[in-house]
Amino acid sequence: MRERGDSARGLPSVFFSASLRPPVGFLLCLAFAGCSRTPQPLADPNLAAEIRQIKAIDNHAHPVRWVVPGEKPDRGFDALPVDSMEPESDPVALRPGSPALAEASHALYGGQSKAQVMAAKREQYPAWVLDQIGVETMLANRVEMGRSIQPPRFRWVAYADALIFPLDNTALAARTPDRKGFFALEDQLRAHYLEAVGLNHIPSTLAEYAARVVTPTLERQKQGGAIGEKFEAAYLRSLAFDPVDEATAARIYARFAVPVYRRRVRPPGNGSAHPHHGRSGWILRRGRRQSTEPRICLERSRSAQDAFCHAARRLAFHP
Repeated sequence: MRERGDSARGLPSVFFSASLRPPVGFLLCLAFAGCSRTPQPLADPNLAAEIRQIKAIDNHAHPVRWVVPGEKPDRGFDALPVDSMEPESDPVALRPGSPALAEASHALYGGQSKAQVMAAKREQYPAWVLDQIGVETMLANRVEMGRSIQPPRFRWVAYADALIFPLDNTALAARTPDRKGFFALEDQLRAHYLEAVGLNHIPSTLAEYAARVVTPTLERQKQGGAIGEKFEAAYLRSLAFDPVDEATAARIYARFAVPVYRRRVRPPGNGSAHPHHGRSGWILRRGRRQSTEPRICLERSRSAQDAFCHAARRLAFHP
């Protein structure tokens, strides 16, 4: 290949020498290949057909129970429901009118509405949704299970955060508006756990609290079918749980447990001085030693190809 100046424009022109010119047949092959109207399949059809037969396990979801018309709506689908947070917009793909939601609605309900399908399927509606989106088993992150959300299609993942915040949470709750609402919900859930073991207040010592509240609650959840415990601590506090021995945790607990219910004395709320920073870590380790062997269910990010399934699941189960 050689260059020569263009006398008219002062720009270089490029020419192929005779020995370097591509053969005509080669150029024709490229032209016909580019004009082909039969795209190659992205995957072997037989392999793709086999993959489509494999049922998935949904490792994190908050399915809503079907309720009888007129019955109180289900609120047990999350310990910290997203509608308790400060207002925010939905992701673009999940906003009303998005193509993904429209496609999911058509695939799930055809020409019917969600309400019409739910009325027809009744208690079978949640399991029917799993069939439509190719899910065999869904791990249900819920406060409690109930009618229409039952094994083997739905496996319970219970909540343990309320157990690691038994003291006065006023200082932590004041950090953000979201925390203020979340700690109120955790207080309600802990009161429910206390009631279930026949108490209306926390015991005065950490040993009693672990023996009379923490262990029985975890055991009751296991007996109820829970296969793991979920922690939402990241919404409530720093994840820097200080290592602490049992004697220190017991001393901190005893210092602040009684005032919470007698004089409402606020424990300090700055950094590691907060009683939850040391005591919570001890309770977490204590829980792992119980026969329930709680496991944290980890959330995974969704890739782009999951958009349709995610939209269908949200459309079907969003309260």
